[in-house]
Amino acid sequence: MFGGMKMDEKRIEENLNRLKELIPVNHQLKESLKKRFKRNRWKKIGVAIIAAAAILLMVFSFGIKNLQDNLITKVNAEELKIINQISFISLGNINAGKIAEYNGTIYIPLYDKGIYKYDNKGFKKIIDKTSGEVGISLDGTKLVFTTRTSDGKNAIYIKDLKTGKETKIIESKDRDTYYSDPGFSPDGNKVIYTEQIIVPRETHGFEVKESNINAIDLKSLKVTKLADGSCGSFVKTEDAIVFERDNKIIYKNLKDGSEKIIDEGKNPSVSPNGYYIAYEKYEPQKEKVEDMNVTVSMNNIWIADAASFTTKKQVTLNVPKRIPPEVLKEKIQNYVTSSLYTYYWPVWSSDSKSIFVLKNLNEDIRGNTMQLMKIELSREELTPEEVVKKFLQAIIVRDEDFARVLMKNPPTIMTVSSPHPVAYEILGSGTEDGKPYVDASLTYGYIMNGYCSVINHVTICLLIAMAI
Repeated sequence: MFGGMKMDEKRIEENLNRLKELIPVNHQLKESLKKRFKRNRWKKIGVAIIAAAAILLMVFSFGIKNLQDNLITKVNAEELKIINQISFISLGNINAGKIAEYNGTIYIPLYDKGIYKYDNKGFKKIIDKTSGEVGISLDGTKLVFTTRTSDGKNAIYIKDLKTGKETKIIESKDRDTYYSDPGFSPDGNKVIYTEQIIVPRETHGFEVKESNINAIDLKSLKVTKLADGSCGSFVKTEDAIVFERDNKIIYKNLKDGSEKIIDEGKNPSVSPNGYYIAYEKYEPQKEKVEDMNVTVSMNNIWIADAASFTTKKQVTLNVPKRIPPEVLKEKIQNYVTSSLYTYYWPVWSSDSKSIFVLKNLNEDIRGNTMQLMKIELSREELTPEEVVKKFLQAIIVRDEDFARVLMKNPPTIMTVSSPHPVAYEILGSGTEDGKPYVDASLTYGYIMNGYCSVINHVTICLLIAMAI
């Protein structure tokens, strides 16, 4: 065990040294800050003793030439740019399903526990029925969710958020019929959902015998089949749907029945304004990790145009899962592994400016841990100072995957538990020799801290990011 720990420490040290080499240091600024730190240290010594933390001061001068090169440019996307990405709710080992959001309020289904509402007042359980998926109407007044009945059948319910009334709109005929992926039509008059018949195999396990995308009219309760596949969404202003079939994202025109493949992927989600599609995508990639040839099933979130199909863009930057210390590297020529994170169920915010994603850490040592991540998008590019701010914020809250998005060829390990960055300050910015620069200080501390609360026996940890 101790041998493995030494190997990890060595690997961390090597990666931190590589990271330092990527960031140029303004030595003149560093000396002036040392003097300022010495002048103020006696004033602050009482606070330091109370905090019981040893503080290190590291000063960086970020060469924006490098930072501009580090921004992701390898994907074609004409419209949207990533301006922030933060994992703000940690669910630990609790299994969460497809969430919904409206005007800042998030609805989270927790398997076997019910559906919770999260807003500026905290967490509150609003539905007792167990569910794995929830959707919300475009006006934010109704939820639609799947659940199981007392006799083991499947059903879809609608909850009126104003009155609190729950209404069952459909129930399966038997236990082999499953409902999933419920969502409202743009006008709120229909619910689209997946109906699957899942039966046991002759030997072991189960197989999907049939998978249909249906729509139910909420006035007549008439069910209409729209396509073969799963995970369907209506497209606003278009008589069309987007769905998944055979690991492909498909756009179907409901007027003439024509279909077009947008990309490979799964679990597509159409933005409320009907402009974009977010989806999961798995790609086999060849990587060099610790001098080993590694094949990685790389999982990331992508976005694409919903109607024109002209552009698509990768909006997360995953990395290979760490190779266990017990693997004998000299005896393995090709090692197959997964990505460090698995991203599930991308869902658009009600204003179509952000994507919410469940992010699971595939870590053997600590066990799987799930977080809810928010990816903010904009048509405006970040300024050099904003890039540095976002990078330092990501390092402080340990959102390493967003920090990697802002870098080119980032190291696999970027932060350690102690010492850990706890604060930053932008000291100045400008241009030098026609190139922009930003000077910033980053404060490290030997401290461990967290923000946790217990809600109905469900432990929720919040990662708090500084507001810009």
